[in-house]
Order: sequence, then structure tokens, then C-alpha cells
Amino acid sequence: MAIESSPSPPRQAIEDQIARILASPVFSKSDRMSRFLRFISSKALDGQSDDLKEYAIALEVFDKDDSFDPRIDPVVRSEARRLRAKLAEYYETADGDDKVLIELPKGAYAPIFLERPSNGAASERSRAIHPRYLVIALVASLTIAVVAWWLGRRPSPRPVSRSIAVLPFENLTADPANEYFADGLTEEILNALANAPGLKVVARTSAFEFKGKHEDIRSIGKKLDAGLVLEGSVRKDGDRMRITPQLINVVDGYHVWSAEYDRESKDLFAIQREIATAIVGVLGGQPGHAPPQPLDAETYRLYLEGRYHFNKWNSAGMQKAIPLFEKVVERDPKYAPAYASLSGAYGLLAAFGGDASPAGQSKTKARRAALKAIELDPNSSDAWSSLAPHLAEDFDWPATEGAFRKALELNPNSSDAHAWYSELYLTPMGRLDEALRESQAAQALDPISPYTLAGVGKRYYFLRQYDSAIAWLQKALDLEPRFSIAFGPMVHAYMLKGDRPGARRFLESAKVLWPARGLALLSAELLAAEGNSTEALQLLSDASPQDSAGCQVAGIYVALGKQIEAISWLDRAIESRSACFQVIPVDPLFESLHANAGFAALLRKMKLNH
Repeated sequence: MAIESSPSPPRQAIEDQIARILASPVFSKSDRMSRFLRFISSKALDGQSDDLKEYAIALEVFDKDDSFDPRIDPVVRSEARRLRAKLAEYYETADGDDKVLIELPKGAYAPIFLERPSNGAASERSRAIHPRYLVIALVASLTIAVVAWWLGRRPSPRPVSRSIAVLPFENLTADPANEYFADGLTEEILNALANAPGLKVVARTSAFEFKGKHEDIRSIGKKLDAGLVLEGSVRKDGDRMRITPQLINVVDGYHVWSAEYDRESKDLFAIQREIATAIVGVLGGQPGHAPPQPLDAETYRLYLEGRYHFNKWNSAGMQKAIPLFEKVVERDPKYAPAYASLSGAYGLLAAFGGDASPAGQSKTKARRAALKAIELDPNSSDAWSSLAPHLAEDFDWPATEGAFRKALELNPNSSDAHAWYSELYLTPMGRLDEALRESQAAQALDPISPYTLAGVGKRYYFLRQYDSAIAWLQKALDLEPRFSIAFGPMVHAYMLKGDRPGARRFLESAKVLWPARGLALLSAELLAAEGNSTEALQLLSDASPQDSAGCQVAGIYVALGKQIEAISWLDRAIESRSACFQVIPVDPLFESLHANAGFAALLRKMKLNH
């Protein structure tokens, strides 16, 4: 029998078949697959099959931008495999009345359209094999043989890395007000992964440095010291959302795992847990502690919006976050994460000086919220981290250490817990080698944060390793030139290593970057060390310092040789619980005071026995 070729169907028949497929249950709930099929079919019908390349499809169908690189991101290839499977599923479940067969050949993105024979014709031709399928069978056999040969000779695959960075999910929603939604989802997935035993998860601060930058995945992995990167997108339309996460190996760009979630917004909490659980499963682990689920979708939306403002890390952000967290706990009094966040927001508002309430009110609210979070969820690392600074201010050192150890036991990936344990407990205890190790652990988890870089620099300063201190503090300032936390230690490191000209040069370079009062106090301290006492005292008088600047003023009096005045100002710093009071016992700037009975009295007030 002669071999027949299949005739090409008319265009209208093809278009009718496409509409039929898209209306089927297989495709109607998958907008992504429907867009893909519609786009490639339209191009093929218009004679533009040659234009169906990965780059064009990625931009037109999958909302990628012009930085898309198919060598790194195989989304088109993986989605083409899904489309072939869905077409096969459609024809397997269809009623048999289809007049046109649409196929997507392997290795190509241009579909082919075949006229589907009637049942009688099909029976007559059942003994014949279409040449197209002979070619496909031959290619498939050769492919299988080549793959089998390659698998037999290739080395064992490299183990999948267990260090991961979660990049900010891209907001594909037209409304920029939904930015908090994408950021909140990212942060919650990051937190869920951070609780999983055995994973190293890069902290939010460093991961969010790459928001909107579309940098090469391999470069990001190197900067964050992460072997895997999770990225994705969020499209929200009313009560519906589509989330497409992808887990990528930064060494070769291979997609270790990807998925697509088309759900209602009320399912957001469950989805983020699903994503984290799926990733941990891919890496061969088990998910960690799961925080309680919020009461309803609107409560969770308010919480995510509050976290969005909280993560601005400034006074204005806290003032916006606090009312949102208050609404959350009013709607759901048992939602522990909201209390932990509320505690952090109140504490940071007080630290940033944005609290207009009576003295201490924000700190009291912060403590109360932390205790409530622990009552509701004793396994909340964030709650224990939020409580520990208040215990340190009470000089309850055993409880402070216990809280930090509990926080780190529950979440070893908490960069904040490592940093605060170093700053607020180990440093005032004089356990400086341990403090350095904890600061280094925080920096490894949050590698491009000026806060963690400066934290390492300050530990070297307390260890009297001034050159190392200057190098690390400079790294922090290279990232953020206005990062004033690094200014004082930098000047002191230069001074104490005997390089006053270096201190002077640094101060001159900082004039346009630092608030006038802080700069004036450091300048007065340097002038006093240089022997210009009259000018130093004049600058000090003009600055009218508050108790919160007690350590800086004490440094000036130390340089002037006035120990009584220096100790008096350190006492004021302790009484006001200023940000510097924990370092008083170990700061080399105050070493000349150690033999003074007044300094010993300060240590007793802090319940320290150095």
C-alpha cells in the first residue's frame, strides 16, 4: 500500500481547533499554557515560524525583560515540555470529534497542524506509518542511545548546595501598591526556609539588595556566597494570584525545581509553606517550625503590609508599620508573628529616636509584645530575639544569654540574633573572641549589609586590632557612605593606633555625610587628643549634648584628662540606656578609667564583675 501524506488543514479549521482546545478543562485553568499555545500558533499560521525563538517567546509570553538569557533561564524549554504534555492530555481525554491535530515537535517551538482523519479513513490507514513518525521514532531511538552512552561515562552528579538566597519576587501586577504583597511573600518564604535544619539561608537585607537589578544569577550567587538562588514572580488580579517560583543552581544555571501556583489570595499563607516545603524536600531535608496561621486573608494582608514598612528600617517606616501590626493583633489576638514584629517595631522606633511618647513608653510596649509573642508561640526565634535586648537593659545577664541562645537554637540562620548576641551580651561580658565569632557568623549570613560588616569591625576594635577594624569599617562605608554607626569606631581606631592625621583625614571626608552634632563631638574629641583643649570645650558647649551622647562626651573628657567628668557622663549613658552603654566595660577608649573607683561603681551598677 502506498504511504499517504496528511493534508494540511485550512486556517479556519485550525483556529476553530485552537479555540476548542483553549476552552477545554485541560487548558481553561492554565492561562500560562493558553498564552503559549495561542502565541506560537498565531506565528505559525502567519508564516512566521522562524521568529519562534526562546528569547522572543520569553518576552512575549512569560513577561521576561530584555535582560533574559536562555542559557541561564530555561523557562521556555521547560514550559514547552509542559505544553506538549497538556496537548497529549487533551487529545487523550477529548471526545474524538476534533478535526485537527496540533503537535509541538521536540526541540522546536513551531507547532504543526495535521488534518485528523475520520474513523474509517483511520482504519484504512492503520497499517501505514506516516513518514513524519518514522523520522520521530528514529530520532528518539538515537537520542536514547546517546543519552544512555553519556550517562554511562559522565561522573557522578555534584551534590546540590544547601546554601540558598531568596531574591525578591518580581511584582508583575500593574498596581505598584501591591509591591508589599510580593515582598511579603518573599520574606515569609525566606523565614520558612531559615527555620529548616541544615540549610544556610542568606539574610533578607543582603538578598533584597538585588531587587529590580536583574543581575546575572552566577554573579549574585558569588556575592552572597550561595549555591542556590530562589527567584520568582507574583501576578495578582483581584482575589486571584499566580506565583511562579524557580530554584536555580548558580554554578550552571540549571533549574533544580520550578512550579506555578494559580490560587485565590486567601491561600497565600498555605502557598508559601508549600513552596518552602517543596524546596526543602528537593534538598533532602525537613521543614522547620511553622508559625501559626493568621485568622483570615485580610489579617495576613495587613501583616505583610506592616512588614513591608518595617523593612524600611527607619523611623518613618516604623511609624507606618506599628498601626498595621496593631490592627492585626486586634483582628487576631493569637497571631504570634504580629506581636514579634510589633515588639521589633516599637524597639527600633525608640532606637531611631522617632518616639514622641513619654520616655520609655515604646520600650515598655516592645517588651510587652515580645512576651505575648513567646506566650503564644514559644518556638518563635524572632520573639526571643526581640525580648533579649530588654533583658540586657535590665542587666539580667543570665536571662539575656538564655534568650539569645534560644533564638539561635530555633533559627541558626538569624543574622540579627547572631549580631545582637555579640553586641548586647558577649561584648559587655568581655568575651571578645566569642563576640567576634558571632559577628562573623552574622556577616556570613548577611554578607552585603553595612551593619554586619561594621559589627565585625567593631569587634576587632574592642580586641585592639585596629588595622583590621579600620578595614572592616571601611567595607561598611563603601557600601553605605552615610552609615554613621561606623564613624565613631573608625575615628577611635585611627586615634588609638597613634594615627591622628588619619583620624583627621577621615573626619574631613565625613563632613558632608554626618549630622553636625555627631561630627562636632568627634571633632572635639580629636582636638582634645591633639592638645587643643579650649577649642574642644567650645565645640562641646556648642553641641549641647544629651544623655544619649554620654559615651561620646566621656571620650572628650578622657582626652582632656578629666576622669571625674568622664565617669559622670558614662553614668548618664547607663541611666538613659543609650545605644553605647553595653560597650563601656571593654571600649579601649576608656581604659585609662579602669583604675578609678568610680569606674568600678559603674560596672557594679551594670551587675558586671570584670
